Amino acid sequence: MMPIIMLLIASVTAAMAGDVVMITHGPPDVSLPRETTDNLPARYGIGLSLQVSATEAALFCNLRVIAPGMFDYEDGTDVIIFDSLRTLSTAKPVAISRNRKQAADENGKARLLVKFPMAAGFWPLEAKAVDGSRHPGEGQGFGFCQALSLETDKRGLFTWTKPFVRYVEMLQFSYSGTRFQVTEREIAGPTRLPPAGSDGWQLISPGLSNAIPEGNNLLLPVLAQRDGQGRCGVCRWQWKEGQWAAAEFVPVGPGSEPSLVRVADGSLMFATRLGGDEQSTVVVWRSADAGKTWQEIVRQTEVRSSSPVSIHRTACGTPFIATSPNGGKRPRLCFWPIEATHLADSRLIRDCTQEFGVRPKEAFWCVDHPSSAVVRLADTQWHALLAYRIKTYFLPTRGREEPVLPQTGCYVEEIISTGPAVPEWQF
Repeated sequence: MMPIIMLLIASVTAAMAGDVVMITHGPPDVSLPRETTDNLPARYGIGLSLQVSATEAALFCNLRVIAPGMFDYEDGTDVIIFDSLRTLSTAKPVAISRNRKQAADENGKARLLVKFPMAAGFWPLEAKAVDGSRHPGEGQGFGFCQALSLETDKRGLFTWTKPFVRYVEMLQFSYSGTRFQVTEREIAGPTRLPPAGSDGWQLISPGLSNAIPEGNNLLLPVLAQRDGQGRCGVCRWQWKEGQWAAAEFVPVGPGSEPSLVRVADGSLMFATRLGGDEQSTVVVWRSADAGKTWQEIVRQTEVRSSSPVSIHRTACGTPFIATSPNGGKRPRLCFWPIEATHLADSRLIRDCTQEFGVRPKEAFWCVDHPSSAVVRLADTQWHALLAYRIKTYFLPTRGREEPVLPQTGCYVEEIISTGPAVPEWQF
């Protein structure tokens, strides 16, 4: 990450209505993983941040394998602890999840358990409980991801045209201030997925933001299912019997890849990625009672392309939507301030074609999967971080290998805003 002073002078800024002054604009913060399954070539992709101590944050960043004709070939997740954006690129990653070869199935076919991006919740070191006391789950956290079992060929590659078997990987974490580690690991499925509470909902996959505190609990946006029907919503996790456990799931809306924030007035806002006839639509829900009930407050069509969309906030608590704008692939990433019951005009975050040039025929820039968090770093200030990935891809993908360019990787930028910060934690 480039120093803020240099960015103020030389970077492209993104001004918007409200309290945002700019969004920083640097090179990829993490790009090349140090180790992968079977030493396959890979790059970092989707990044989700959260607080782990009074002055440190963690980036949960997935690995994406680069192979001919392949897409969405993930290889688990690394955790990178940092106390400043300037040190993120040099911090040592901790591998917490990797793909796993499975025994041959009943047809004698080799299979690979592919592990997708992990989302997490964590109670940071020195973060107080609601009454000001020490929280019993301090320095402890959890994470989970979907893990799909796929048939592989002699090259070890799979195809999405063949059926997969669904699993979920569940982890428990601890952080001592010097060491981040996995303390428990479980692979659940395929006949019984992990419960999302006590009323029959089961976890399928996490969303596009890590958990935020609510009282002495943690709230995580997830995709869950009951009776074969999927629904996005908010899962409440409680510290119970020495670990974090899913206690309650509240369904909110359809779609996938949900995201969740708390805004300046203390209410919660929620968004999902819709598909089908609504793939260009943005919908935002709001809860004024800590996530117990939800009301749709924004529904706006022809906003985005068929791309991931997520909700974010500044350090001051101003909410906005980020996604790729309607009318093409994903070469641009923009944001829209949320003003009461509608989205204000969009503002540009990144335009890959304008910055990096036009790709060869049938090749495209892709900037997507924005995620954000408000964290306190070593300067004891609250920082609103916005992470996203940039890559290129070919159409058609079959038989073509994605080029690995200097721009490939995970970017973590800062949303610079005015006004007093709204802290996420009590230290």
